[in-house]
Amino acid sequence: MRRLLGLTDGNLGMHLKVLVEAGYIEPSHSWRGRRRTTFYAPTAEGRAALERHVAALEAVISATKPD
Repeated sequence: MRRLLGLTDGNLGMHLKVLVEAGYIEPSHSWRGRRRTTFYAPTAEGRAALERHVAALEAVISATKPD
């Protein structure tokens, strides 16, 4: 995810921390060999917030289109 978004480890970590604290994502931990891996999944609240955000962005785009 870090490479896909072009973020540093620290920057991505802070974004994830904020989303976890807001209740938008849930972390789960597992092991791949000797490495601990963290996976993040959206919560129901997180999905609803994303849908509201997308709707707001679509409204802005729609409002800027010529009639």
